[in-house]
Parts: sequence; structure tokens; C-alpha cells
Amino acid sequence: MPFARLLCHALFLCLVFCEQTAHAQTSVAGTDYVVSLIPDMPPSEVKRRWQPVLDQLAHDTGLHFHLHFYADLNSFENGLMPDEVDFAVLSPAQVWMLRSHYRPQLRNGMAMAGIVITQKNSAIKQLGDLRGHSVSLQQGKNIPANLFVQQALREQKIDPDLNVVRSESNALRSVVLGKSDAAIINNYLLQTLPSEIAAQIRVIYRTQELAPPAISSNARLPEEDVRKVKKSLLHLHEAGSPLLDVISMPDPVEADFDRDYSVIGHAMNSEAASESH
Repeated sequence: MPFARLLCHALFLCLVFCEQTAHAQTSVAGTDYVVSLIPDMPPSEVKRRWQPVLDQLAHDTGLHFHLHFYADLNSFENGLMPDEVDFAVLSPAQVWMLRSHYRPQLRNGMAMAGIVITQKNSAIKQLGDLRGHSVSLQQGKNIPANLFVQQALREQKIDPDLNVVRSESNALRSVVLGKSDAAIINNYLLQTLPSEIAAQIRVIYRTQELAPPAISSNARLPEEDVRKVKKSLLHLHEAGSPLLDVISMPDPVEADFDRDYSVIGHAMNSEAASESH
């Protein structure tokens, strides 16, 4: 074989091998995805609820997923910004605030609302009764629980003693244990309560309904991998899998940013305007 022809053949093989190797490296690196959730329950409980779902996703898609836990809401949101997380369950406010980094993919069909709870035998029956009483709430702008409830409090000129805690679970617990007179949480948390705990509380106020948290994907992820994850979760729903009930998403539907979450931006802009006065 002439030397020039041999050289061309060797170069061609080299290029093919390099291309295949680069593709394989990209594929392998891209199959290990970090999943994180709003830290509103203990990591052990998150793992109990979500690990079976992630195992099923791995089986269906050929991808790999592992949970990453954050201590509180601030560290969770700080971790989202430098792209530490690939898939995240984001609150409506976070979907809006992180819209340049994450895309909402699926949400539950049941609407979300902010609620105010008290002990069942409490003398507090309505928002106006909160004057001079303690109210626990999760840190951060947890739409709609915090933002819309606090807007209602301002409109009615009610100024309770707000106690900021790490999670909505902690806020609810403070009421059950008698450490706070009331708590601001969202209606989804009620779905996860044991019956003996639910029997101890009463809802005294409920905000307007909005789209609930969304399973969101990092904008840098390959569209094909995102499509696989969505397809797998929707298939679980079609098959009637109980796994989705455990993660509070029994009826997943496609999320649409403009349709579902643009109202959040309007609410947050109104909040910012009122705070500036």
C-alpha cells in the first residue's frame, strides 16, 4: 500500500476512534444526574419517598440519578445557581426566579394554595384573630404560602409576631407542639400528614389557587434525556403506579411556564413594589 494511502487510512481510523471516544465520554458523563428537592422534610423521608421513583426512572431510561440534600431553603437555592443540580422540584416562586437556569417539565394536576393553620381547639378562627399572636413560616418567598398570605395580612393591617423557621414541616410542628399560635404552610403538606396529626389542626385561611411545584430540568441538559424522564413519569401515571402518590404527584401533567407560572412574576413584582414604599 503506497505510503500516502496508508497515511490517509491511518488518519481516518484515528479520527473515527477519537470521535467515538469523545461521544462515549459525553454519554457516560451525562448519564449521572443530581436530583434535589425543596428541603421541607428530613432527608430520610425524602429518600424513602423518592428513591423508588428514581430507581424506576433509572430502569426505564438507562440514566442514573442520585439525591443531593441541602440543610435549608437558602442553601438549596444557592446550590441551584452554580448548576450543582440537574433535576429539581421547584416551588412556583423558584420556577419564576430561576427561569433562566431551569425549565418546568411536569407538575401535579391539583392546584396549590397557601393556608394558615392553628390547633383545632384554638380560639383563633380567622386572620383578624392573629393580631398579637405568633405565626411560624418557612424562610424565603414560598409562593403562595408566604407571599399571598402575607399580602392578605398587610391588606387587613394585621401584624402578627412572625417566627421564621427552616421548613414548612417545622412551622406545622410548632403549632402541634404549642410553640406557635399559627403557621403558614401550603395545602400539599396536608396530604402527607398522618391522620392523628391532621386531626389536631384546623385551616382558618386559604389563598387563591395556583400551579403547584414543578419537576424542573437544568437548561443545559440534553433534550433527549429530559424527554426520557418525562416519558417515564407519565408512563407511571398511565400504569396507575402508587409511586407517584408517595411523592405527592399522583396526576402529573405537562408544565407550561407562561400558562402556569407567569402570574408568579406579577405577584412578586407587586410585592417588591409594596416593599419599596
